[in-house]
This record gives sequence, C-alpha cells and structure tokens, in this order.
Amino acid sequence: MRRFILTVFLGLVLAPASTRAQTNTAVVFGSVTDAQKGVLPGVTVTARNVETGTETVEATDERGRFRLGGLRPGTYDIRTDIQGFSSQVK
Repeated sequence: MRRFILTVFLGLVLAPASTRAQTNTAVVFGSVTDAQKGVLPGVTVTARNVETGTETVEATDERGRFRLGGLRPGTYDIRTDIQGFSSQVK
C-alpha cells in the first residue's frame, strides 16, 4: 500500500446564522493534498467529537476541498480516508 501523506489545512470559523443572532456551532473547512501538493478529490473527511463520539462526514470535491458544518463546541479528531492510502488523523 502506498504511503498516504496529506496536508489538511483547517480553518475554524464561527458560522453565524444571521447578523443579529449568535450561534454556538462552527465550521471546519480545508483541502486535502498529497506529498507532491496534488489535490485529492473523493477523500472522506470525518470530524469526530472526542467527548460525545458524534461524527460529521463529508467528501472532498474535485479541488480537494471540504466543509464540515454544524459542529458543536468541543475537541475533534479529523480523519481522512481514501482507498489505496493510509488513513490520517489530526
């Protein structure tokens, strides 16, 4: 199995529902690339809340980008999976 080296650029941004109200959820977004900086479409990206075990799952688009929304406050493990490569957790 080929070794899967990836770079996940994560941005944690509060996702306001409106300008007049505050919200208590966040969005994690980023991109997945290989060791040569090539984008990887179709990667499954999973955010798992360490305390509750709740998971949010999305796949990267054709540009290797993903967006995981509606995340409640807490500590998360971000896991990436794609066939033919080793999984990575950050």
